[in-house]
Amino acid sequence: MPPVKSALIAVFTASTLFASVIIDERFDPANPVLRLFKGRSGTVRTDQPGQATFDITNAGGSEAIWAFFTEPNRPLRLEAGDRISVAITFSVSGFPANAQDIRFGLFDSQGTRNTTDLTGGMNQATFVGDPGYGLQYFASGSGSAFNIARRTNLGGANIFNSFADFLSLSPAPGSVNPSRINLVENTPYTLEWTVHRVSSTESRISVSIAGLTFTATDSGSNLPDQFDYFGFRVIGPAFAQRIAFSRIRVDYDPAPPVFTLQPQPTRLTVQSGSNITLTAAVARATSLRWNKDSQPLTTALEPVLTLTNVRPADSDRYTLSASNAGGTVISDPVELRVVNEAVPPAPVITVPPAPITVSFDDPAVLSVVATGQNLAYQWWRGPNPIPGANAPTLRLSRVTRDDDSLY
Repeated sequence: MPPVKSALIAVFTASTLFASVIIDERFDPANPVLRLFKGRSGTVRTDQPGQATFDITNAGGSEAIWAFFTEPNRPLRLEAGDRISVAITFSVSGFPANAQDIRFGLFDSQGTRNTTDLTGGMNQATFVGDPGYGLQYFASGSGSAFNIARRTNLGGANIFNSFADFLSLSPAPGSVNPSRINLVENTPYTLEWTVHRVSSTESRISVSIAGLTFTATDSGSNLPDQFDYFGFRVIGPAFAQRIAFSRIRVDYDPAPPVFTLQPQPTRLTVQSGSNITLTAAVARATSLRWNKDSQPLTTALEPVLTLTNVRPADSDRYTLSASNAGGTVISDPVELRVVNEAVPPAPVITVPPAPITVSFDDPAVLSVVATGQNLAYQWWRGPNPIPGANAPTLRLSRVTRDDDSLY
């Protein structure tokens, strides 16, 4: 059987270049991994092994701490199924428990980063236009503990100056906003914040701290889907005199890879001495590996598997394993049977698809004529298989400029 000519694509997104743990800052002076910035000249930072303390007694106003967790111009982009989590372990002292809030958020700098300490709070032109999600956590008083919101007014230079710039999000089904539990001085707490991109039109944002949890849902188009920094803001000494951070961890959890085309053909009977090619298409994979009867073929690490001069001993079930930090998925099997006797010839396309030109919004029809036994069809648009296009005729009901392509 001659090799099948195929156009294949294995999609590697920017986000799959990251490991699951992006940042794990434990404030080891000999091995710093995250740079924290502060917004007030009156705030005094003191570092010691395992802890960075910000004394905001003389801050002169609200204080914000922020940090970037990706390389410049490389925000972490969430696709469907991906999630990012930021866990900040902190403690407070000089805490009057007066119902002031902690404001936290996860944002995208849009390539304009402020990487120096400021003197007048988190108020700088580079923060204008930064989309993302914010949180009000009420650490004392009465009422609901959390307000999860999306930043909608992007024109302000101080992200946390007014939560009126944020749109409060509705609770996720089954999620109840709990009542507040007052923080205790000099006690470590971990605030964990997660953005889960459920689909292209839905994200779920969750928060947990001190045994309290809450989840909200954001639905629609053009939702925030990429992030490169977080911010942590308090009202100043009216909230607490000192905040000490002991650990900051950022995790990226991608969804597992997805087969956009299962290995083809699914069943083969060939004569001994033939060459065969199996093809597949996978999205979101960082590594690929073909298997023979579940045993890895250590040199077969591409979406195309070519076997030359096959023998009856090569008869078996072949699968493709695709992996990323989110897990491993295994393809449907291909049944290969190698026999010594002659087998029917490979399929032949006798009439290939003809180029056509159609008007915008009109239908388009492409067709092919082939001969052979047990024929199976798969139409492609450029390098990508068209889901469900498995007949000799491909019909497009109403074409747009996006349909202009090679088929």
